[in-house]
Order: sequence, then structure tokens, then C-alpha cells
Amino acid sequence: MGGTLLSYAIATFLARCPGPARRLAPRSSFALILLIDDVRSSMMARLFPPASGNAARAVSPVRSLIAAVLVCILTAMVAPAGPAVAQTTGADSTVISFDQAVNIALDQNTNLKRASAEARRAETNMWAERLDWMPSADVTSRLSRNFGRSFSQEEGRIVNESTDFFSIDGNASLTFQGLGVQNWSSMRSAEYQSTSADLSLERSRQDVVFRVMNNYISLLEQREILVVQKEELEARRQQLRQIEEFVDAGSRPISALYEQQAAVAEAESAVLTAERDVQLAESRLIQVLRLDPMTAYDFQAPELEEDVEPETPYQLDALMQQAYNQRSDLRANAASVRAAEREVTSARSSYLPTVSLSAGYGSNWSSTATELVGPNGQVIETFSFFDILDRRRGGNVGISFRYNLFDGLRREQQVENAQVQKLNAQYDLEDTRLDIALEVREAYLNYQTAVKQLDVTEKQLRAARQAREAAQERYNLGAADIVELTNANRNFVQAASQRIRARYNYVFQKKLIAYYVGSLNPNESLF
Repeated sequence: MGGTLLSYAIATFLARCPGPARRLAPRSSFALILLIDDVRSSMMARLFPPASGNAARAVSPVRSLIAAVLVCILTAMVAPAGPAVAQTTGADSTVISFDQAVNIALDQNTNLKRASAEARRAETNMWAERLDWMPSADVTSRLSRNFGRSFSQEEGRIVNESTDFFSIDGNASLTFQGLGVQNWSSMRSAEYQSTSADLSLERSRQDVVFRVMNNYISLLEQREILVVQKEELEARRQQLRQIEEFVDAGSRPISALYEQQAAVAEAESAVLTAERDVQLAESRLIQVLRLDPMTAYDFQAPELEEDVEPETPYQLDALMQQAYNQRSDLRANAASVRAAEREVTSARSSYLPTVSLSAGYGSNWSSTATELVGPNGQVIETFSFFDILDRRRGGNVGISFRYNLFDGLRREQQVENAQVQKLNAQYDLEDTRLDIALEVREAYLNYQTAVKQLDVTEKQLRAARQAREAAQERYNLGAADIVELTNANRNFVQAASQRIRARYNYVFQKKLIAYYVGSLNPNESLF
């Protein structure tokens, strides 16, 4: 009883320990019970020797060995409990790189899944229209039994009899709608629609990559701004400590301390705002990737050169021509126009006659034909199953023409609907072409501005840093007040933030041009 209470107390202590020790409490309790019970049994055996000591000596070593092994194992498992907890804490968040984020978005984006399903459906329709030129074929087989009363000419009376019947037939037919014009037009239309669906799928993949890139760059930009705001907060806190020393020494008025405290509070507010912006950017990226919002993620920043050098300037005319040749959505709309043109031809073919070709071949068997009976009722010859099928086999071929004289203006309705769809497809093509021109032009102008901002923000940041250093020195010498120093610090923070935005904006605008001209490859690394 005492051993059990002692083991329970130790197990309770382990249960209050953090990490793996808590999970080992039940198992350690079991091992301690064995060990303590073994010790108790040994002491009782020495004080009160049993009548048969062999059984005690046989059981006690085994229990001691089991208990010792369990305690050793538990001790080894509890020993590294500290490092295990640290590793678990460090692995709470899922690390995702930019390339992994792109792959996740390509796998989980619902719009991309819809486009992929539409491409498969269009391909299936295309093959169905192609095989429409092939004849349709079928095989029909029938097995039946007729029973009841009938008049027998051989016996001259009404008898009850049953008759078995079997037949097998094969048929093939081929129909040329509108003398084959409709078949051909529908096939070509389905091919163009399949091409359009594939190109739309390609553009959807580029859209997904662009959205991931846009949100990823926005997140990295907000992180960089947060770093700048934290550094500025630390600098203002150091200035606050310095001003406190000046005020205590009587070299600065108390108002300077109050103003610096306000500046520190302003910097703290800016850090909170920057942290909120980072969290919002992460939430938007998680939404784009369709990840679990309850899980923590660590989005790794891709390698971005510190000194971004502008590349060879783009030519607007060359970018326009490249976009017209490569944009998947423009090519998809062009394929849709050609498909609509074939639909108009298909609708007009309803004014032509329809030609149908058919052929069939088959045979049948009946139980009444298995025997050849003579005039006297004697069986002259017996036929097997296959003999009867061979004697009764035969076929047919045929051709038919059908011309619709009047169908309630349905043909005119089909032609008009097809022409309207063709016009809508042409309008969509024109709108897409105009949108591409505006997008490329806007991206080109934004890129030119981004290139200029790289140089301007670099000069601005260098000047703001020098101005802050000069203001700090003037303030230390007493030649400047706290307002001048605060303004210099604020200008430096703004210049640093604008420099960060300029660097990321340049990278984004360069990728934006690739997206708008249609050269963005989802399978290649973007950084």
C-alpha cells in the first residue's frame, strides 16, 4: 500500500511537469509500482521467509529486471525533454517559400480548377465531333419463347405448344447533315473551342502566379517598412534617454523631454500600424493561396538584390507587338471568333438536305425450324442451331434523303443566333485587344517611373541620412532644438520607406510587363 501511494505521488509530480514528462507520467507510475513492489516483497521475504522460497526467488529477479529496464528507458526519454520542447516551439509555423506558394496556388485555386475542367470538356466535345464522321454501329440480339394454344395443320386440331425464337442483327448508319457541311463545320467549331479553352487555362495560370506575386511582394514590402519603423523607434528611445540626461543636467528644458516622449509615442504607433499592415498582407496572401487561416505560416523572402540596377529600356512598340502575339486571352478570343464563324456555317447548312446511309445484316433461329417434316408426318431432316442461322442469314443496305420544307422559322432563328454570337465574339476580341494596348502602355509608363524612382529615392535617402546626422550633432551641441531633430528623423523614416517601396515597385513593374505581354511563365522561378 505504501509503495502504491509513493508511486502515485511521483506520477502526480511528473504529470505537473511540462512537455514529454507529462506524457510519461502513466508509464513511469507503472514502472515505479513494479520497482517499489519488488523492494517491498524482498523486505517481507527477509523478515518472514515463505514456506516455499523457490517461487519467490523465481519471480523476484524477473520483476526486478522488468522494472529496472522500464525505469532506464523512462529516464532516457525524460532527459532530452528540454530540447524537444524547443524544437516543437520553433516548428509551430509552416515555412513557405515563394516557389512553394506559387505551386500551392496552382494546385488549390478554384478558378484554375474551373478553367481546367472547361478545357477537358472542350476537348471531349472536339473528339465527339471528329468521330461524328464515323458510322454508328450496333448489335441487337433477342431471345424469346412463345407459348399457348394454336391450330396445328399437321394434326388438324388445336394444341398447346411453345416456340423458342432467337435473332441477332448488326446495323450501321451514317448521316450527313446538310450534305456533310454541318458535320464539318461543327467539327471545326469544336476544335477552335478546345483551342480557346486551352489558351484560357494558360492565361488563368498566369493570373494565379500574378496574384501570388503581387501579394507576396506586398508582404515583403510591409515587412521591410516594419523593420525601418522598429529601427526608428529604437533610435528615438535612445534620443529620449539622452534628452533625459540633458534635462537632468539642466542643459535642456523640460519641454524637450515632453516633445521627445511624444515622438517616441508616435514611433510606437507607427510600429503598431506597420505590424497590422504585415498581418493584413499575410492574411491576403493566405486567402490567395487558400490555406488554413488558423495555422501559422512563415513566408520566406526571396533573394532580392540590395542594389537594383535597371535593365535595358523597353520599347513600347515592341512590347505592343509582343503582347498581340503572345497574350493567351487574345488568342483565345480569336479562336472563339473562328469557332463562331463555323457555327454560322453550320446553322446555314440546315437549308441543305440530309443524306443518310444505312446497312444491316443478321439471322434468326426458331425451334419450329429444327426439323423438316414430310407429308406423312415423318422427319426427313434435322437442322442444328448454326445450320438454321446460316440458312436464314441476310442483310440490307439503304440510302435516304430528307429535306425540311418548313419548320416554323427555326432555321432562320438558328442562323440569326449564330450570327449574334459571332458578333459578340468579335466585340470581345476588339475589347481585349484595346485592353491589352492600354495595359501594356500603362505598365510601360509605370516601369519608366519606377526606374526614375530608384535613382530619386536613393538620393533622397542619402540626403535624409546626412540631414539626420547633422541635426543630431547640432542638437548635441545645443545649436538645434528638438523640433528640428524630430523633423529630420521623420524625413529619414519617410525616405527609407519610399526607398523600400521604390525597390519593390521596380521589381513588381518589371514582372508586371512580363504578365501584360504574356511572357510570364508559371513554371519558372520569378526571383
